[in-house]
Amino acid sequence: MSAPPSHRARHGALGSPRPPVAARLWSAAALLVAWAGEPAVPAAWWQDTIPGALRGSGDALAAAGRLSGLPAAYLLPVLVALTARIPWLENRVGSDVVARRHRALGEYTVLLAATHAAPVVLGHARQSGTGPLAEAGTVLLHSPDVLLAATCLGPLVLVGALSARAVRRRLRYETWCHLHLLVHPAAGLAFAHEFSVGASPAGDLTGPGPPEGNLGLLEIAVANLLTNAVKYTPAACRRSTPPPSPSTVPSNAPR
Repeated sequence: MSAPPSHRARHGALGSPRPPVAARLWSAAALLVAWAGEPAVPAAWWQDTIPGALRGSGDALAAAGRLSGLPAAYLLPVLVALTARIPWLENRVGSDVVARRHRALGEYTVLLAATHAAPVVLGHARQSGTGPLAEAGTVLLHSPDVLLAATCLGPLVLVGALSARAVRRRLRYETWCHLHLLVHPAAGLAFAHEFSVGASPAGDLTGPGPPEGNLGLLEIAVANLLTNAVKYTPAACRRSTPPPSPSTVPSNAPR
């Protein structure tokens, strides 16, 4: 027997309750805040870039690599904040909505981080007149903290691949969750190379010193990692018992 029209209106076509209007507004506001910094980071980089700094194809390629790496560095703390189980966020937005936002932003962040290194290496290869493979070895072995950042990229790409629906369905939840936790220390450690080999505030693409905005990003990352430290326990990845569905609640049960 089909549900009455009023029941379908409240619960939608698939029987799942629609989020309240307030929750949808909070969700939209949280998403807007998360995305607001995305154009602000490249804009700050462009503001600090002196005229004539992009003199050739090598400079342009290196700049393209930075323009993919900086937004990824901004979104990593946002992703950690979404999984920190912040009561204020989950109570107003909803844990299911937070999880969906985390998944969507995670795919975008993995793509940005994975495409960050290649333009930088190709750009420096053009600048120095060496081959891409030789330049990649030079950057990895002789640039401070770059090898650490490349190592930290591995867990990020791994978790991104394991989060694909076709792969995720074949894994136990606990296995997937514990692998997912590897991203959090990797995200914090990957910030080191921005301060070691990042561009200077004056806009020199190869000069020492990070952009000033990255100091704030590092503070956000450390704060979120500390907030999320409670997840590094065996109990963090245990499934909680789901509440009974409306169809299994007795009609005479107290409400």
